[in-house]
Amino acid sequence: MKKSFFTFLIVIFFLSNTALSANNDSVLLTRKRDLGAIGRELKEAILKQDAAVILKYVSRDGILCIDRVVQYGKVLKDLKDKSSWLYSYLFAPKEFGEKYKNPLRPMALKQYFNNTSDIQIEVSFIEHKGKPNPDWGCIRYKSGSAQTNFVPELCFNFMNGKWFFSNSPYICGG
Repeated sequence: MKKSFFTFLIVIFFLSNTALSANNDSVLLTRKRDLGAIGRELKEAILKQDAAVILKYVSRDGILCIDRVVQYGKVLKDLKDKSSWLYSYLFAPKEFGEKYKNPLRPMALKQYFNNTSDIQIEVSFIEHKGKPNPDWGCIRYKSGSAQTNFVPELCFNFMNGKWFFSNSPYICGG
C-alpha cells in the first residue's frame, strides 16, 4: 500500500511539473510574440513622433528605474517637452546629438530607425533561477547595416495583464 501511494505521488509530481513546464513554454511563446508586436508598434510610433503610443506603455505608477521610479507625470511632461532628454532621445536626432549624446546612447532612436533598413526585433527574457521569467522581457532592435555598435534596447514588466516599460527608455543606474 505504501509503495503504490509513493509511486502515485511521484507520477503526480512528474505530471504536474511537465504541465507547468509546458504552460510556461506556452506563456513565453505568447509573450515573446506580444513583445515583438510592441517593438514594431513602438518603432512606428517613434518614426511618426506619436507620444501617445509611448505613453500607453508607461504604468500609472511610473517607470521602475533600478533604485528609483520615474513618475508618470514626469514621463508625460518629458514627452511634451521638446528640450527634454526623453523627447530628444525618442524623436529629435539633431537636439539629441547636440545636447545629450553619450556612449550608452550615441544617437536618438528616430535616427537609428531612419538610418537602418534591416532592423530585426530580438526578444529575450530576464532569467530567474536559471529559467526565463515571462514577466520581465526586453526587445532589442538589431541591424546588420547599422554604422554603429549601438543596439537600442527597451525592457518591460508584465503587470495586471499588460506590458509596461521597466528600466527604459530612461538611462537607469548610470
